[in-house]
Amino acid sequence: MNILICCEFYSPSVGGVEKVAEQLAKNFGNYGHKISIATSKYNKRLAKSEILDKIKIHRFQISGNYTKGLRGNVKEYQKFLTSNKYDVILFYAAQQWTLDAALPILDKIKTNIYLATCGFSGLKKIGYKNYFKILKKKLFLFNRNIVHSNNYIDAIFLKKNKIKNKTLIPNAAENIFNNKNNLNFFHLNRIKEAKKNILNISNYKFNKGQDISILVFFLLKYKDKINLIFIGNKFNSKIYFYYIRILKFFTEFFFNNKKILFLEEVSRKNVLSAYSESNVFLFTSRLECSPLVLFESAAAGLPFISLKVGNSYEISRWTKAGIVSANIFQASKKLNFFLKNDKYCSVLSKNGKKNYIKKFNWKKISIEYLRVFKKYNL
Repeated sequence: MNILICCEFYSPSVGGVEKVAEQLAKNFGNYGHKISIATSKYNKRLAKSEILDKIKIHRFQISGNYTKGLRGNVKEYQKFLTSNKYDVILFYAAQQWTLDAALPILDKIKTNIYLATCGFSGLKKIGYKNYFKILKKKLFLFNRNIVHSNNYIDAIFLKKNKIKNKTLIPNAAENIFNNKNNLNFFHLNRIKEAKKNILNISNYKFNKGQDISILVFFLLKYKDKINLIFIGNKFNSKIYFYYIRILKFFTEFFFNNKKILFLEEVSRKNVLSAYSESNVFLFTSRLECSPLVLFESAAAGLPFISLKVGNSYEISRWTKAGIVSANIFQASKKLNFFLKNDKYCSVLSKNGKKNYIKKFNWKKISIEYLRVFKKYNL
């Protein structure tokens, strides 16, 4: 098949959508399909068109969305969609320009079109009310609407509006978790290894909830030396940076055994090493759809504790690699239990690895996408 994936951002940009799009593109290609990407030309240094890893990248100088306004040559993109002969077009996520610019001409695209809904995060925002009135009329035009959860707000929205062309395909972890990693994370990053090490991987933003992780850590009743290690990109908000630093200061002031570390722009190999060498993964994001890091934690054999966000309950049930807590007090108690019960954590670790190999890796999940494309092609 000749497959086009439309996503707002793509590599070298870094983020959850970019990671999923790249994994799908590479795995589709490995199964013998011809793959193209339509995405943003967000940097002047990026070529408008190029081939990377046998994937044809088409970049458009368009930004925004339907609600905030579309900026750029929208007609050029619309012509691209209607004139090129693809067997499948997959729009990855709503509320972004690669889908929103296509909404007026969806019925003119003479091929099979699919939408990965990715959460519909704007559903609860007043400003997006009109957008979703329009979108629900368009969702019937897709061969299938692909959801990553059966109980998140996008799936509930589809059910409420009697949109039955829906298919569940979960997220997953990269195939590289099967590979051996010989890096020593603590030595490489000059971290004094404590009795236990708690890991949190997410970009440094308020919605990612690093402050909540610190509060859970503050409440933790654990007497041996322990590290809370954050890995993310550079802080893009000075207010959040100073807020986090204040929380770090007070935690370390009151507890001599607790240390909090912030690592920025760590290499992927280094991140994989952090997964494999830590004791517990703590996830306290405020807003998610289907967090990739929980799948990655399971794949690495690292037991996780998550607050209730996105479809974390489903991921916990699917992978059997971690638990979900209702609040920071419960999370702190569970974290203390994990740190003191190696046998229990060992069971979660084995569960995670087993279920990652069995299903929740991008090789297997890519096949599920391809099966949906084949089954629901016109």
